[in-house]
Amino acid sequence: MDDDRIELAIVGAGPCGLAILSRLSRDCTSTGAHELGPESAAAILRATVVIDPAGGWLAAWRRKLGSQGVAQLRSPAFVHPHPSRVIDESLRRWADAHGRRAELDAIAAADVADVPRDRPWHTPSAGAFDGFCAGLLAEHGGPVRLRAARVVDVRPLPPPADGFELRLDRGEPRTLRARRVVLAVGDGATPRLPPWWERARAAGPPGRLLHATELAQTHDA
Repeated sequence: MDDDRIELAIVGAGPCGLAILSRLSRDCTSTGAHELGPESAAAILRATVVIDPAGGWLAAWRRKLGSQGVAQLRSPAFVHPHPSRVIDESLRRWADAHGRRAELDAIAAADVADVPRDRPWHTPSAGAFDGFCAGLLAEHGGPVRLRAARVVDVRPLPPPADGFELRLDRGEPRTLRARRVVLAVGDGATPRLPPWWERARAAGPPGRLLHATELAQTHDA
C-alpha cells in the first residue's frame, strides 16, 4: 500500500480498533441501507493502516489484564467487537462451538426488564474473549497493514488537501497522510493521577505504588 493513498488510519490495535476493522470488513459484502456500500468499504479496507506501539492485535490489552491477574472480564458477553447485528449472541455462539461455554459466568445480580430470566447476562473469561477476538481477526482482519509505532501528533492538512498528517515515534516513514483517522487508544497509556499521588509515592518504598499503566508496561504477555 502506498503511504500517500491511506484512506483510513486506525490508531490502536485493541478491541475498539478491531471493532472498526471488522465492521468495515462486513460492509464489503453488505447491501444494507445504512452501510458504506461494498465497493466503497472494500476500497477503504485495502488502503487501511493500523498503528499501535505494542506491535500486535490486543497485545497491550493482554498485558494490562495479565499484569493485574484479571481472569474474568466485567463486561457482559454482548460487549464485543463482532460486527453481527445480533450482538448479544456472537460470543455465546463462539463459546458453544468451541466447547468453552463454562467460561461464561452468569451475572446473578442482573435484573433487566428486557432480558429473559432463562437467558441471563454472562461475562466471558479473559481467555475466551481473547480466543473470540483471534477468530474475529482471522475472519474480518482484511488486507490491512499493522505498524508498530506510537502516534505522537495528528494535524489536519491545510486546504485544499483533504485529510490528516500523523507523526510516528519510530519506523519509516515517520510521517503518514490519511484521509480519515480514528483514535481507538483507550486511556492512551496516559495515567490520570490524584493530587496525593506524588506525596504517597515519595513516602513509600520504590515500586510499592504503581499505576496500572506502569504495571502493564513491565509485564511480559
